[in-house]
Amino acid sequence: KTREMARYLFVQPRLKPAHAMSYADLLHHEKHRKELLELVEQREVVKQEHGLGIDLLGGQGFSLVGPALKPWIKTMRADVGNVLVADQDIQTNGSWAKHAVHANGFVAKKGEALLCDTRLMPIGKADNCYDKVLAPLMQKNCEFQDAALWATLEGLGIDPNILKAEQRFNTGFKRLVRQIALNATPKMMAEAEKMN
Repeated sequence: KTREMARYLFVQPRLKPAHAMSYADLLHHEKHRKELLELVEQREVVKQEHGLGIDLLGGQGFSLVGPALKPWIKTMRADVGNVLVADQDIQTNGSWAKHAVHANGFVAKKGEALLCDTRLMPIGKADNCYDKVLAPLMQKNCEFQDAALWATLEGLGIDPNILKAEQRFNTGFKRLVRQIALNATPKMMAEAEKMN
């Protein structure tokens, strides 16, 4: 049978050995900042053209709010939970789609960052009862991630012409999340320095 709407961009197993992209990766490696910016921009296109969201943070995003707001917490670890960074060169195990395997037989080279959760969240027009119930919750999650990711990139010194702050933080909720993320930036930097 065929489906009218695919829920996956592509299917891939989790990378092993790998770690979730951390704020330390972003702070210390320009390559990872560029990779995250590219993913965030791709996420914007999918959202605008298809009314679907890509989950980059995983469930960790909301759990960072508490530590970000508590003044007695001086450091905090933050990860882009669904983006994995290969800890070493990873060769194919035979279950990867041919288009995902580099010509040399590797699916990822050491240090390469790849999206591991490729499900698309229903945030716009819903085509079934399940999505109609889920879409409002996913929409709020998507708005939270939009603001948190752009604010993180802002804290890392992204070009203001790319940031377009007035457009990115155009609701009270997004401005609140931006302020929380910017408040957390020194704490994430302190943790990143410990990890370096």
